[in-house]
Parts: sequence; structure tokens; C-alpha cells
Amino acid sequence: MSETGSKRSPEARRGQTVALLVSSTLLIAAAFAASFLGRFLSYGAVGTDKSTAEMNAVMGLAVYGPFVITLLAIGVGAFLLQRGRSVWAVPLAGVVLLIVNFYSAAALI
Repeated sequence: MSETGSKRSPEARRGQTVALLVSSTLLIAAAFAASFLGRFLSYGAVGTDKSTAEMNAVMGLAVYGPFVITLLAIGVGAFLLQRGRSVWAVPLAGVVLLIVNFYSAAALI
């Protein structure tokens, strides 16, 4: 059987679905942890001489950014799963983007 397209066996599709669900659950947990740490990071911007707009940007990026990244990663994973493609790397890319997002917010301080 081919590994791409709709010719994938039901067992392989079920395995991909389970892998996406488990890794998405871990990605959601990582997003909550990153958002929690981002809140402390945004409190660090209060003691600086930054303007209110810059502090709001740090807050938005550090606290709400992980949830946006997680929703996009899960959406892309579901889309690729529906198209019959392999989805194992999508949540991994989401975790990498969470790390990049956190350090981007820290760089704004």
C-alpha cells in the first residue's frame, strides 16, 4: 500500500489519528506552561521604561501567543491528516514555535 493519499490502510490512518491526538494533548500542556511562564515574563516588562504599547505587545506575545500557535498546529495537523499525509512533525514544529515565541517575547523586554 502507498503511504500517501487515500490508499492508506485503516490501521495506518487510525495510528496517525491517535498519534495526532496524543501529541496535540502534549502540545496543549506545553502551551499552558508557556503561557504561565509568559505571564511572569510580561510582569518583568512592568519595571522597565517601556511604553504601554510595548508592554501590551509583550503580554500578547508571551501569554496569548502559545494558544494561537497551538490552535494553528492542531488545525494544520487535522488538515494534513484529512488529506492522508503524515502528521508526526506538526506538533513537534508547534513546540519549536512555542520556544521561539517565548524567546521573541523576552527579546522585546
